[in-house]
Amino acid sequence: ILDEVVAVLLAHPEQGRLLIQGHMNEETWRESAVQSRVLWRERARSVRDYLVSHGVPQERLVAESMLTDAPRCDPSRVRGPRRRRACAQENNRIVFRWQRAQ
Repeated sequence: ILDEVVAVLLAHPEQGRLLIQGHMNEETWRESAVQSRVLWRERARSVRDYLVSHGVPQERLVAESMLTDAPRCDPSRVRGPRRRRACAQENNRIVFRWQRAQ
């Protein structure tokens, strides 16, 4: 999927900057706020570094970590520890968002 992102970015410089957001779920955040934030920031940066190494100008990319405000799954509504863990993992993700050129 990252190679597809590279292709889109190189083909469409008019799209402006791309935000690379490392989302984490609330459970992960509570377990170790500092370690989790560093982990997800590093994951977002790793994605940014990959894109840069494949020709995307670094000034078009912004990497950040954040506590997810739009969970894909609510662990409190899922029964059983295995399903809750799977649900929590679904909320840990990288999201791409355009930041339009001005």
